[in-house]
Amino acid sequence: MANTGCAMTLEQIASIGACRQFEREFYAQQGLGLGLVIVQKLAELHYGQLTINTAKTAPTTTVFVDLTAI
Repeated sequence: MANTGCAMTLEQIASIGACRQFEREFYAQQGLGLGLVIVQKLAELHYGQLTINTAKTAPTTTVFVDLTAI
């Protein structure tokens, strides 16, 4: 999986939800804002975990999906 979007702040990560898009006034965005919520729910259904980290020194956000319980 590759992320070509903008980095997320800690506040944005904390407020991920259905139909939630960030900084829409600055960036053209397509879609409904459901991607991360769908991944989070699928991980939970399979007893996994979604972890989102953002780098403080670089504009990078990393998303991990851990399904080791399967």
